[in-house]
Amino acid sequence: MSKQTLTRFSLLIGVGLAIVLTALGMAATAEAGEALAVPPALPAQLQSTPTATTTIQSIPSVVIVSPVADQMFTQGELIPVVSRAADPQGITRLDLLVNGKLLARISNMKPQTNQTRTSIQMWLPEFVGNQVLQVIAHNAAGATGESELVFVQILPATPTPVPATPTPTATPTPTYPYVVVSSAGSLQVRAGPGTHYDPLGLLPPNQQARITGRNMGADVWWQINFPLGTTGLGWISGNPAYSTAYHIDTVPTVATPPPPTPTASPTPASGIDFRVDRTEIQRGECVTFFWNVYGVQEVFFQGQGVPGDNQSRRECPLENTTYTLQIKRADDSTDTRTIQIKVDDDDDSYLTTTVPREAKIDFDNGAQTSAQDNDFFWDFEGDQPLFEKADDDNDLKLAALQPGDLEDFQDVSQDTCRDTLAQQEQANLTITLDLIACFSTGEERMGKVRFTGGNREELIMQWHLW
Repeated sequence: MSKQTLTRFSLLIGVGLAIVLTALGMAATAEAGEALAVPPALPAQLQSTPTATTTIQSIPSVVIVSPVADQMFTQGELIPVVSRAADPQGITRLDLLVNGKLLARISNMKPQTNQTRTSIQMWLPEFVGNQVLQVIAHNAAGATGESELVFVQILPATPTPVPATPTPTATPTPTYPYVVVSSAGSLQVRAGPGTHYDPLGLLPPNQQARITGRNMGADVWWQINFPLGTTGLGWISGNPAYSTAYHIDTVPTVATPPPPTPTASPTPASGIDFRVDRTEIQRGECVTFFWNVYGVQEVFFQGQGVPGDNQSRRECPLENTTYTLQIKRADDSTDTRTIQIKVDDDDDSYLTTTVPREAKIDFDNGAQTSAQDNDFFWDFEGDQPLFEKADDDNDLKLAALQPGDLEDFQDVSQDTCRDTLAQQEQANLTITLDLIACFSTGEERMGKVRFTGGNREELIMQWHLW
């Protein structure tokens, strides 16, 4: 790639670059011939004017507008999935995934630059229970962007009873009785209104369920639609610490199921669902795992204890990796599920991302802020922008290449960076237009970075990790 195609960098006060933000990274484009005003106090190296149209690799942004999280539908109901995607290079394809499997695809043979595209894809649910939706957008350069996962609940279809003799009815209300689980944790659904009844499964935090009845006891319990129950029903506690009910004035009192006999030892219902949205990616891309495990003692993802009900986890492996979900069942037996992610290691590939000011950067985790292994950050010292080591950890190394050493970012090899880091080490770098630097991290990985744009609050850079 020649210098004429690289993105020009200018740190601005007042005049910023147009920045497209996504869940995976952020990119920016600068219009040809637009002079970028730089305050005199900033380094002279930044006072350059673009001379040709430049393009930065972008990643499409995409969101699911409808349905919304935790929305409830009836089995057999045709559901429109409305998504909105945007990308500077144009949207070429939208894929709708249901429970990790491709359901529908919309292709655009004539993508337009700076395009925002709203699409509707129809979905007819086949299964009862919690379902997860995701839309993946593709742009003209072949990059993909993923929406957040949206969980919806599909209720079983039940016929409407017709009274033998028509009777006057009150004006129907626009809502029906429902209960919402507390955000503090999952709530056990049982076969009857009490903790001595058998557990049927779990409702996750903030999950809604339709109320069909109530008990007559001192402690309030709600009868709800629950597909895992033997009759499609279950009971949850009405204690305000665990749940909140709405529109309950007309909820009828229903018969209480007979309590279980002391000698009975039924096996709790259990289930294990472990999936991923795709198994082959390019280095720098991410995948989303999701699992739904109920009726078991413990669940472990990659050796760490995790909740089991309707969980998702985003992972950005840098090499071929096998992910493991281990389950300890109620009878103390174990069940292990594995999924392998294949990573295509293209030595010439690099990512473009935007980093907010003072945000910690973890290159080993995809240049995203992380709770641990934060390697570098950037900030201003007066009018001087600096790229710095996050701490004095000796495992972190940083060194800038001298101007004129190389003509192109892609020409910087792993051997070049290894030699540069061995000869010199710097605690921080003064950021200038097209500055190229090498780094190594606490994960014993080596990489290169080039600063290509931004303003006083956001820094745009390209990076590659070996």
